[in-house]
Amino acid sequence: MKYAFILFCAVIYSLNSQSANAQQNTVGTGGTAIGSGGSVSYSIGQLDYITASGSGGSASQGMQQVFKVSFNLKAYIQGYYEGSGLMKSVLANQGQVNGLTDTDTLTIELHLPNPPYAMAHSYSGIIKTDGTITCAFLNANEGLQYYVVVKHRNSLETWSAAPITLMANTNYDFTTNANKAFGNNQFEVEPNVWAFYSGDINTDENIDLLDLAIVENDISNFQFGYLATDINGDGNVDLLDSTPVEVNATNFAFSLHP
Repeated sequence: MKYAFILFCAVIYSLNSQSANAQQNTVGTGGTAIGSGGSVSYSIGQLDYITASGSGGSASQGMQQVFKVSFNLKAYIQGYYEGSGLMKSVLANQGQVNGLTDTDTLTIELHLPNPPYAMAHSYSGIIKTDGTITCAFLNANEGLQYYVVVKHRNSLETWSAAPITLMANTNYDFTTNANKAFGNNQFEVEPNVWAFYSGDINTDENIDLLDLAIVENDISNFQFGYLATDINGDGNVDLLDSTPVEVNATNFAFSLHP
């Protein structure tokens, strides 16, 4: 044991006293291999690696580069829409530390195209006032199809009309037609401009009197700030917020998906 310990110390001394360490970057690539038996995603390259060299040789270690798919989404939220292709700066209005081009946080999920339509990937980020948000899905399967599912704190969960093929850089625009959403489930905020229904406060995928009661309670208590009941996103819960919920409840608006 004594001689093994001495040998171990000698190796450490050799590496520390004679080594030349360098951190390097390499360019990686990747993709998806698809066959009759299924598919597998892969990446080639390393994010960073370091080499330790000594009189007895050298050793390298590193981390494989993560394969990333970018997804560019465009959507509007009914209550926040102001007109001319813009939504309100809701987060700033509600007292959050955000710029005037930020509207609110969304969660975008990719679901498998077949029952039970399980969620495969998820991303949360801020949608801009022009309705755009860029999502980064790590290790998503390029070349495969997914339903795009959008969730928001006071809007109906909305699915893409059909599964879309995911590429390294993919675009999807809900705003151009009602039929970009599953079951045409969108509200026309101005001619030929479509948005997600606002008013699902309790996120049960249905806009009804239960949601209206929550809004009316906050109106009675003069609530303001970062609240889902602020349907129009002006930072204050008042009678203006109850109108969209009443209209959507009367029209039996609810989430549609496979």
